[in-house]
Amino acid sequence: MKNPRWWNCGVVGAGRIQAGRARAFTLVELLVVIAIIGVLVALLLPAVQAAREAARRMSCSNNLKQYGLALQNYHDTMLAFPYGGTNGISKNRDLSWQLRILPFMEQNNIYTQVDWNSSYNSAANYLVGHMFVKGSVCPSQTALRSGSSGEKSATETLPGFTTHYYGINGPQGTNVKTGQTYTDHALSTAGHGDIAADGVLNPYESISMAAVTDGTSNTFLVGEISFQKALQPTGSHSLRIWTRGGGAGNTTSSTKNIEFPINSTVYTSATPNFNDISFGSNHPGGAQFGLTDGSVRLITANIDMSIYKAMASRSGGEALYAD
Repeated sequence: MKNPRWWNCGVVGAGRIQAGRARAFTLVELLVVIAIIGVLVALLLPAVQAAREAARRMSCSNNLKQYGLALQNYHDTMLAFPYGGTNGISKNRDLSWQLRILPFMEQNNIYTQVDWNSSYNSAANYLVGHMFVKGSVCPSQTALRSGSSGEKSATETLPGFTTHYYGINGPQGTNVKTGQTYTDHALSTAGHGDIAADGVLNPYESISMAAVTDGTSNTFLVGEISFQKALQPTGSHSLRIWTRGGGAGNTTSSTKNIEFPINSTVYTSATPNFNDISFGSNHPGGAQFGLTDGSVRLITANIDMSIYKAMASRSGGEALYAD
């Protein structure tokens, strides 16, 4: 007869082996799990994307703050803001205002390579235009190169770097609420348009802080042009290399007029004006602007045009309020 102890152990062991077997997922159950995961991803993805865009917008805002700080330090040293830069007045006037503030942005290594006795398209200055300045582009936009294929140095196969931050010439046209007509330099050239004269980064003048009588916290200094359609229009109306302040035919390359709404693509029509390329961005809702006091604001795309133009004027005396 078998020992009862061994008999019981055998029965218990067999029972344990049987109980330890796991039941496999059916195909239906697997599909349900996959569907649940898909729903969770779909719910979370917009939140993740929104968080990333918020971080990019904050980084863009910081870029504008750095430009504002550099421009204020330039003003404290030179007792005026730099002129925007355009050709036809004297040598090196076609160099951008961004070149002039490089020492105040801790970019003296680039500043020392600028040839101040020649144009932006000289051999030396073309090489400078192919140097990337950190903080000169909006993180929400991936296009970093100039849209002009002619802006290549002798050793480069790609155009130089562009920038997404531009000075403001001033408002263009008429303010429909106040009735005032803004001044310009009356230098209109076909395809380029006039150059507004009432802003702070004026291409033909070095404006002092004292001249901003509308208030430094109410007046635009710089803004972003980084929305997709602005960076990639066809023909000669693409944005230029960051070292260029202006060009033939009274173009303003590092400053722009404010005539059309934010994110407007009217300049891609049959008769666009290069100087009127709209400010705008890929940020939801509007574009960011640096004001003369150094602050940064997001201006909504649906801002009343009378208020928008008033904020681009340094001394218009407009008394306007949001509706």
